[in-house]
Amino acid sequence: MVKKLMLSGVCGFFLCIQAQSQDAVYNNLNVERLTKGGGSAEFSGWGLNSNPAVDVRPNPSNRFPFVMNNHDGLTFSAHSMYGGIRFYNQGYPLGPLELSTGAKMVMSITNNNVGIGTTNPRVLLDVGEDISSQKLGAVFGRLPEGDGTGEGTFLGVRGFGTQLANYEGKSFSLEHSFYGTVNSSINFFRGLGTEGGFLAFNTDKNLERMRIDVNGNIGIGTPSPREKLSVNGNIRAREVKVEAGNWPDYVFAKDYKMESLKELEAYILKHQHLPEIPSAKEVEKEGISLGVMNKLLLQKIEELTLHLIEKDKALSLQNEKIQLQEIRMDKLEKMLKQHHKN
Repeated sequence: MVKKLMLSGVCGFFLCIQAQSQDAVYNNLNVERLTKGGGSAEFSGWGLNSNPAVDVRPNPSNRFPFVMNNHDGLTFSAHSMYGGIRFYNQGYPLGPLELSTGAKMVMSITNNNVGIGTTNPRVLLDVGEDISSQKLGAVFGRLPEGDGTGEGTFLGVRGFGTQLANYEGKSFSLEHSFYGTVNSSINFFRGLGTEGGFLAFNTDKNLERMRIDVNGNIGIGTPSPREKLSVNGNIRAREVKVEAGNWPDYVFAKDYKMESLKELEAYILKHQHLPEIPSAKEVEKEGISLGVMNKLLLQKIEELTLHLIEKDKALSLQNEKIQLQEIRMDKLEKMLKQHHKN
Protein backbone atom coordinates (compact mmCIF):
# COMPACT_ATOMS: atom_id res chain seq x y z
CA MET A 1 0.00 0.00 0.00
CA VAL A 2 1.31 3.45 -0.88
CA LYS A 3 1.39 5.90 1.97
CA LYS A 4 1.82 9.59 1.49
CA LEU A 5 3.10 12.13 4.02
CA MET A 6 2.23 15.73 3.38
CA LEU A 7 3.35 18.79 5.35
CA SER A 8 0.15 20.69 5.91
CA GLY A 9 1.44 23.77 7.76
CA VAL A 10 3.83 25.44 10.09
CA CYS A 11 2.01 27.29 12.87
CA GLY A 12 4.39 29.43 14.90
CA PHE A 13 6.88 26.91 16.34
CA PHE A 14 4.57 23.87 15.91
CA LEU A 15 4.68 21.53 12.89
CA CYS A 16 1.49 19.75 11.81
CA ILE A 17 1.80 16.53 9.76
CA GLN A 18 -1.19 14.75 8.21
CA ALA A 19 -0.99 11.07 7.11
CA GLN A 20 -3.45 10.21 4.36
CA SER A 21 -4.34 6.53 4.71
CA GLN A 22 -7.53 4.66 5.32
CA ASP A 23 -6.17 1.43 6.81
CA ALA A 24 -2.90 2.37 8.64
CA VAL A 25 -2.41 3.54 12.23
CA TYR A 26 1.10 4.70 13.30
CA ASN A 27 2.07 4.51 16.98
CA ASN A 28 5.68 5.47 16.26
CA LEU A 29 6.90 7.68 13.42
CA ASN A 30 10.61 8.25 12.80
CA VAL A 31 11.45 10.47 9.84
CA GLU A 32 15.10 11.17 9.04
CA ARG A 33 14.39 13.78 6.38
CA LEU A 34 11.20 15.27 5.01
CA THR A 35 11.24 17.38 1.86
CA LYS A 36 8.35 19.68 1.09
CA GLY A 37 7.09 19.12 -2.41
CA GLY A 38 7.62 21.97 -4.84
CA GLY A 39 10.27 23.67 -2.71
CA SER A 40 13.71 23.34 -1.23
CA ALA A 41 12.93 23.65 2.50
CA GLU A 42 13.83 20.52 4.45
CA PHE A 43 13.33 19.03 7.92
CA SER A 44 16.00 16.64 9.19
CA GLY A 45 16.90 14.78 12.36
CA TRP A 46 13.33 14.59 13.62
CA GLY A 47 12.89 11.44 15.65
CA LEU A 48 12.99 9.71 19.03
CA ASN A 49 16.73 9.59 19.57
CA SER A 50 18.81 10.76 22.54
CA ASN A 51 18.56 14.37 21.44
CA PRO A 52 15.48 14.70 19.20
CA ALA A 53 15.38 17.89 17.19
CA VAL A 54 13.81 19.58 14.19
CA ASP A 55 16.20 21.36 11.84
CA VAL A 56 14.83 23.65 9.13
CA ARG A 57 17.13 24.71 6.28
CA PRO A 58 16.75 26.04 2.74
CA ASN A 59 18.81 23.20 1.23
CA PRO A 60 21.03 20.33 2.49
CA SER A 61 24.31 22.07 1.76
CA ASN A 62 23.74 25.19 3.90
CA ARG A 63 24.04 25.46 7.66
CA PHE A 64 20.85 25.20 9.68
CA PRO A 65 19.16 28.59 10.09
CA PHE A 66 16.65 27.22 12.61
CA VAL A 67 16.89 24.40 15.16
CA MET A 68 14.34 23.08 17.64
CA ASN A 69 15.68 20.56 20.18
CA ASN A 70 15.27 19.41 23.76
CA HIS A 71 18.49 20.70 25.32
CA ASP A 72 17.44 20.81 29.03
CA GLY A 73 13.94 21.58 27.85
CA LEU A 74 13.01 23.12 24.51
CA THR A 75 15.27 25.38 22.47
CA PHE A 76 14.43 27.43 19.39
CA SER A 77 17.66 28.69 17.89
CA ALA A 78 19.60 29.50 14.75
CA HIS A 79 21.89 26.55 13.85
CA SER A 80 22.99 25.77 17.42
CA MET A 81 21.63 25.55 20.92
CA TYR A 82 23.47 28.68 22.08
CA GLY A 83 21.55 31.42 20.34
CA GLY A 84 17.78 31.81 20.40
CA ILE A 85 14.93 31.14 22.82
CA ARG A 86 15.24 28.37 25.41
CA PHE A 87 12.52 26.98 27.68
CA TYR A 88 14.03 25.02 30.58
CA ASN A 89 12.24 21.97 31.94
CA GLN A 90 12.49 22.35 35.72
CA GLY A 91 8.92 21.61 36.61
CA TYR A 92 5.89 23.88 36.82
CA PRO A 93 6.00 26.76 37.60
CA LEU A 94 9.76 27.26 37.96
CA GLY A 95 11.02 26.63 34.43
CA PRO A 96 13.00 29.71 33.29
CA LEU A 97 13.02 31.32 29.86
CA GLU A 98 16.23 32.56 28.24
CA LEU A 99 16.91 34.63 25.13
CA SER A 100 20.46 34.74 23.81
CA THR A 101 22.58 35.57 20.78
CA GLY A 102 25.36 33.08 20.15
CA ALA A 103 26.90 32.29 23.54
CA LYS A 104 25.96 35.77 24.89
CA MET A 105 23.03 35.93 27.29
CA VAL A 106 20.54 38.70 26.46
CA MET A 107 17.59 38.15 28.77
CA SER A 108 16.45 35.59 31.33
CA ILE A 109 13.12 35.24 33.12
CA THR A 110 13.39 33.15 36.30
CA ASN A 111 10.97 33.00 39.24
CA ASN A 112 9.12 36.01 37.81
CA ASN A 113 12.39 38.01 37.82
CA VAL A 114 13.64 39.48 34.55
CA GLY A 115 17.40 39.51 34.05
CA ILE A 116 19.30 41.33 31.30
CA GLY A 117 22.86 40.08 30.86
CA THR A 118 22.47 37.55 33.70
CA THR A 119 21.00 34.06 34.09
CA ASN A 120 20.33 34.63 37.79
CA PRO A 121 18.15 37.74 38.23
CA ARG A 122 17.64 38.44 41.94
CA VAL A 123 15.02 41.20 41.72
CA LEU A 124 12.04 41.95 39.47
CA LEU A 125 14.33 43.68 36.94
CA ASP A 126 18.05 42.94 37.22
CA VAL A 127 20.56 44.37 34.74
CA GLY A 128 23.41 42.09 35.69
CA GLU A 129 26.03 43.01 33.12
CA ASP A 130 29.35 44.27 34.51
CA ILE A 131 29.41 48.02 33.80
CA SER A 132 32.65 48.91 35.58
CA SER A 133 35.48 50.94 33.99
CA GLN A 134 33.16 53.80 32.92
CA LYS A 135 30.86 51.58 30.87
CA LEU A 136 27.39 52.88 30.09
CA GLY A 137 25.01 50.28 31.50
CA ALA A 138 21.46 51.51 31.04
CA VAL A 139 19.76 54.29 29.09
CA PHE A 140 16.33 55.45 30.26
CA GLY A 141 15.65 57.69 27.29
CA ARG A 142 17.25 59.28 24.23
CA LEU A 143 16.73 62.46 22.24
CA PRO A 144 17.25 62.60 18.48
CA GLU A 145 19.44 65.71 18.66
CA GLY A 146 23.07 64.65 18.81
CA ASP A 147 22.21 60.98 19.18
CA GLY A 148 24.59 60.04 16.36
CA THR A 149 27.63 61.58 18.10
CA GLY A 150 29.58 59.38 20.52
CA GLU A 151 27.20 57.74 22.97
CA GLY A 152 24.52 60.24 21.98
CA THR A 153 22.10 62.42 23.94
CA PHE A 154 20.54 60.43 26.75
CA LEU A 155 19.75 59.95 30.44
CA GLY A 156 21.49 56.83 31.72
CA VAL A 157 23.54 54.98 34.33
CA ARG A 158 27.33 54.56 34.09
CA GLY A 159 29.46 52.24 36.21
CA PHE A 160 32.97 52.97 37.47
CA GLY A 161 34.41 50.55 40.03
CA THR A 162 34.35 49.05 43.51
CA GLN A 163 37.85 50.04 44.59
CA LEU A 164 38.32 53.16 46.70
CA ALA A 165 41.50 54.09 44.83
CA ASN A 166 39.83 54.04 41.40
CA TYR A 167 37.83 57.02 40.07
CA GLU A 168 38.19 58.65 43.55
CA GLY A 169 35.92 55.94 44.92
CA LYS A 170 33.06 56.60 42.48
CA SER A 171 30.84 53.57 41.87
CA PHE A 172 27.93 54.81 39.74
CA SER A 173 26.62 57.97 38.14
CA LEU A 174 23.19 58.92 36.86
CA GLU A 175 24.10 61.23 34.02
CA HIS A 176 22.66 63.40 31.27
CA SER A 177 24.87 63.40 28.20
CA PHE A 178 24.56 65.72 25.21
CA TYR A 179 26.20 64.89 21.88
CA GLY A 180 28.23 62.17 23.62
CA THR A 181 29.57 64.46 26.38
CA VAL A 182 28.37 64.44 29.99
CA ASN A 183 26.48 67.65 30.79
CA SER A 184 25.25 67.01 34.34
CA SER A 185 25.14 64.06 36.71
CA ILE A 186 24.43 62.66 40.16
CA ASN A 187 27.44 60.67 41.38
CA PHE A 188 27.52 57.90 43.98
CA PHE A 189 30.80 57.36 45.87
CA ARG A 190 31.30 54.09 47.75
CA GLY A 191 33.44 55.28 50.66
CA LEU A 192 34.62 52.23 52.61
CA GLY A 193 31.85 49.94 51.34
CA THR A 194 28.72 49.95 53.48
CA GLU A 195 30.06 53.01 55.32
CA GLY A 196 31.43 56.32 54.15
CA GLY A 197 29.38 56.75 50.99
CA PHE A 198 28.46 60.23 49.77
CA LEU A 199 26.77 61.99 46.83
CA ALA A 200 28.01 64.69 44.47
CA PHE A 201 25.78 66.75 42.16
CA ASN A 202 27.33 68.12 38.97
CA THR A 203 26.05 70.69 36.47
CA ASP A 204 27.39 72.67 33.47
CA LYS A 205 30.23 70.66 31.88
CA ASN A 206 29.77 68.10 34.66
CA LEU A 207 31.46 70.24 37.34
CA GLU A 208 30.62 69.48 40.98
CA ARG A 209 28.33 72.11 42.53
CA MET A 210 26.91 70.41 45.62
CA ARG A 211 27.84 67.51 47.87
CA ILE A 212 26.16 65.54 50.66
CA ASP A 213 29.00 64.05 52.68
CA VAL A 214 29.22 60.97 54.88
CA ASN A 215 27.97 62.92 57.93
CA GLY A 216 24.93 64.32 56.14
CA ASN A 217 26.53 67.75 55.79
CA ILE A 218 25.58 69.65 52.63
CA GLY A 219 28.19 71.70 50.85
CA ILE A 220 27.28 74.16 48.09
CA GLY A 221 30.36 75.42 46.29
CA THR A 222 32.62 73.47 48.65
CA PRO A 223 33.59 69.76 48.66
CA SER A 224 34.30 69.68 52.42
CA PRO A 225 31.31 71.00 54.41
CA ARG A 226 31.87 71.09 58.17
CA GLU A 227 28.33 72.09 59.12
CA LYS A 228 24.91 70.78 58.14
CA LEU A 229 24.88 73.47 55.44
CA SER A 230 28.06 75.12 54.17
CA VAL A 231 27.79 77.65 51.35
CA ASN A 232 30.79 79.14 49.60
CA GLY A 233 28.97 82.13 48.16
CA ASN A 234 26.10 84.52 48.75
CA ILE A 235 22.71 83.60 50.18
CA ARG A 236 19.57 85.65 49.65
CA ALA A 237 16.46 84.86 51.65
CA ARG A 238 13.19 86.55 52.52
CA GLU A 239 13.52 85.46 56.12
CA VAL A 240 16.00 83.48 58.22
CA LYS A 241 14.92 82.09 61.59
CA VAL A 242 17.66 81.08 64.02
CA GLU A 243 16.77 79.07 67.11
CA ALA A 244 19.12 79.72 70.02
CA GLY A 245 19.01 78.82 73.69
CA ASN A 246 20.37 80.64 76.76
CA TRP A 247 19.17 84.04 75.57
CA PRO A 248 21.13 86.72 77.51
CA ASP A 249 18.35 87.94 79.82
CA TYR A 250 20.72 86.91 82.63
CA VAL A 251 22.47 90.27 82.14
CA PHE A 252 19.60 91.93 84.05
CA ALA A 253 19.87 89.57 87.03
CA LYS A 254 20.87 91.28 90.30
CA ASP A 255 23.87 89.00 90.79
CA TYR A 256 25.24 89.56 87.28
CA LYS A 257 28.79 90.90 87.45
CA MET A 258 29.59 93.45 84.80
CA GLU A 259 32.94 95.01 84.07
CA SER A 260 33.32 98.67 84.79
CA LEU A 261 33.94 101.06 81.93
CA LYS A 262 37.48 101.49 83.18
CA GLU A 263 38.09 97.72 83.03
CA LEU A 264 36.42 97.59 79.64
CA GLU A 265 38.66 100.35 78.34
CA ALA A 266 41.78 98.50 79.50
CA TYR A 267 40.62 95.28 77.76
CA ILE A 268 39.91 97.10 74.49
CA LEU A 269 43.29 98.81 74.51
CA LYS A 270 45.00 95.46 74.98
CA HIS A 271 42.99 93.15 72.67
CA GLN A 272 41.41 95.56 70.16
CA HIS A 273 37.95 93.98 70.48
CA LEU A 274 35.20 93.61 73.08
CA PRO A 275 35.33 90.84 75.70
CA GLU A 276 33.71 87.53 74.55
CA ILE A 277 33.52 88.83 70.97
CA PRO A 278 35.82 86.92 68.56
CA SER A 279 38.56 88.86 66.83
CA ALA A 280 38.54 89.69 63.13
CA LYS A 281 41.18 87.01 62.45
CA GLU A 282 39.12 84.35 64.22
CA VAL A 283 35.99 85.22 62.26
CA GLU A 284 37.88 85.27 58.98
CA LYS A 285 39.34 81.83 59.66
CA GLU A 286 36.51 80.00 61.44
CA GLY A 287 33.42 82.06 60.68
CA ILE A 288 30.80 82.64 63.34
CA SER A 289 27.40 81.25 64.16
CA LEU A 290 24.53 83.65 63.56
CA GLY A 291 22.82 82.43 66.70
CA VAL A 292 25.95 82.90 68.84
CA MET A 293 26.69 86.30 67.30
CA ASN A 294 23.15 87.53 67.91
CA LYS A 295 23.36 86.45 71.55
CA LEU A 296 26.72 88.17 72.04
CA LEU A 297 25.53 91.36 70.38
CA LEU A 298 22.39 91.39 72.53
CA GLN A 299 24.49 90.74 75.63
CA LYS A 300 26.72 93.70 74.84
CA ILE A 301 23.70 95.90 74.08
CA GLU A 302 22.16 94.95 77.43
CA GLU A 303 25.44 95.61 79.24
CA LEU A 304 25.72 98.95 77.45
CA THR A 305 22.15 99.72 78.50
CA LEU A 306 23.02 99.06 82.14
CA HIS A 307 26.10 101.28 81.84
CA LEU A 308 23.93 104.03 80.34
CA ILE A 309 21.40 103.66 83.17
CA GLU A 310 24.17 104.00 85.73
CA LYS A 311 25.62 106.99 83.93
CA ASP A 312 22.16 108.53 83.69
CA LYS A 313 21.69 108.12 87.44
CA ALA A 314 25.09 109.64 88.10
CA LEU A 315 24.33 112.49 85.71
CA SER A 316 20.94 113.12 87.30
CA LEU A 317 22.53 113.24 90.75
CA GLN A 318 25.20 115.56 89.45
CA ASN A 319 22.54 117.81 87.90
CA GLU A 320 20.68 117.95 91.20
CA LYS A 321 23.86 118.97 92.98
CA ILE A 322 24.54 121.60 90.34
CA GLN A 323 21.01 122.95 90.70
CA LEU A 324 21.41 123.16 94.48
CA GLN A 325 24.73 124.89 94.03
CA GLU A 326 23.17 127.31 91.56
CA ILE A 327 20.43 128.10 94.08
CA ARG A 328 23.00 128.70 96.77
CA MET A 329 25.06 130.83 94.40
CA ASP A 330 22.00 132.92 93.60
CA LYS A 331 21.37 133.46 97.28
CA LEU A 332 24.97 134.45 97.89
CA GLU A 333 24.88 136.91 94.99
CA LYS A 334 21.74 138.53 96.37
CA MET A 335 23.29 138.77 99.82
CA LEU A 336 26.44 140.38 98.40
CA LYS A 337 24.42 142.89 96.41
CA GLN A 338 22.41 143.77 99.46
CA HIS A 339 25.58 144.14 101.48
CA HIS A 340 27.06 146.56 98.95
CA LYS A 341 23.95 148.69 99.01
CA ASN A 342 24.14 149.00 102.75
